[in-house]
Amino acid sequence: MVRGRSNTPGKKPESGRGAGTRIALDKALFSVVSAAGCDAIHSPDDAAALLCRLVPSTPQKEGGNGAAKNVALDVEVLILDAVEIVLAAYNEFTASSTKEGEAASKSLLMRASLTNLRSLATLLSHRPPFSPPVLAALFQLTILVVKHAPLQALDEEGCRMLLCLLELLGCLPRGVETAGTPSIQRVARITARNVMRRVGPRLCPSAFPASVEASGKVAKSTVLREILERDIIPWVERHLLPLHAVTGAAAQADLKEDRRLALSLLDFMLLGDGDACSPMSSQRISMYYLADTVASLLEEEDEGGIDGPDREVALAFLHRVGRTLSNPATASLVSTSREGGTHEGCVQSPPLRVRDVREFLSAKDAAYVAEFTQLYERIEEEQENQAILQWQLGELTKEHERVQMEIQEGILHSFNADEGNTSVCTLMKGDSTHNTTSAAASSSLGERARNILSFLRPVEDTTIALHEEQKRRRGLF
Repeated sequence: MVRGRSNTPGKKPESGRGAGTRIALDKALFSVVSAAGCDAIHSPDDAAALLCRLVPSTPQKEGGNGAAKNVALDVEVLILDAVEIVLAAYNEFTASSTKEGEAASKSLLMRASLTNLRSLATLLSHRPPFSPPVLAALFQLTILVVKHAPLQALDEEGCRMLLCLLELLGCLPRGVETAGTPSIQRVARITARNVMRRVGPRLCPSAFPASVEASGKVAKSTVLREILERDIIPWVERHLLPLHAVTGAAAQADLKEDRRLALSLLDFMLLGDGDACSPMSSQRISMYYLADTVASLLEEEDEGGIDGPDREVALAFLHRVGRTLSNPATASLVSTSREGGTHEGCVQSPPLRVRDVREFLSAKDAAYVAEFTQLYERIEEEQENQAILQWQLGELTKEHERVQMEIQEGILHSFNADEGNTSVCTLMKGDSTHNTTSAAASSSLGERARNILSFLRPVEDTTIALHEEQKRRRGLF
């Protein structure tokens, strides 16, 4: 269960209401924001607008004297509180749904699933991403919402939910996993796989039930096809790369995990029999392009790069591409024509238009140029940071050497002064006086050395820290 109570003053959210009224995330967030003392002017059904107001929140006025009420709303704590309310409401709702009317429960669950999928997509799309504890709570709620969501809700919002998780993976920092605690990247991939298991079969228009009206089915399939072509298929293509495309053990490990996720997505593409999932011209080009990427990857990673279930999924996808897009009827027609015979009842699939192919390739080129431009800008920024760190490291090294020389000169000077004092004291005083002077000189020398070394220690610590930071940044590329 998520924990993270808000310390902001105000009324507590009403907990005595039924689970049906607390199961919506946007309303729960609105409730905790109001209880924290913020005048949420937006509708409780609009999580995006509410979030936009919360992030740049400012102190408010209190009372007639106009004294400032220093309420700095902690947005992440409020989100944790809202998620905790919704998680508890889901548990209560699933336990009591059997006692209530089945039709009423289904209607309520449908509305709650739609609004929760949209609200979660809004929160997971926030940039920069929230902290790992908040993301972990949102992932927990995402899995629960997708698990209980009706298929109709997944048809409308499931694909966007999956896309938000895939895009979030590229924004998360590469974390080191401690004993028993997975990194937030790993938790995000686990969540994406859980969502994929339910949403994946809905990626084909043939998955829409026959009860859906023709106009609604066409509209849903059009939206789905746009998301597939514009976002999901390009994401899969970007991650179907050989491991030698990146350098560094950590980067290769991340690519391998993301590549496995991309290969898993292939298992849900081009599902269906016959013409039930017959793609349009633009999607045919996308699938041809994706199939070529998969075939190239399998050829390049032939020796142990991709094996086991991942390889089987890739080969099965290529088989579906050959079966669905190449149209066996066309192949049969060509075969019988060469033999001088005829084949009745075979309808050749429409050929790809040159204009469509050119537009597709132009869009691909523009996308690649934009991505590489952004990548080069980031590389240049990192190189500038490394150059600054290198310069600072050089300056600290010079300072380190200078201080060491001062220590050596100071110690030598002290020893020389002690020798002169010792010779004078030997001539003027007896042995007891000589011992007292030597002890005092030795004590003064030790104290001076300790003072200089205490000044040197922070410089050494800073030098080591800069060196470790430089090594970490090099490991990112």
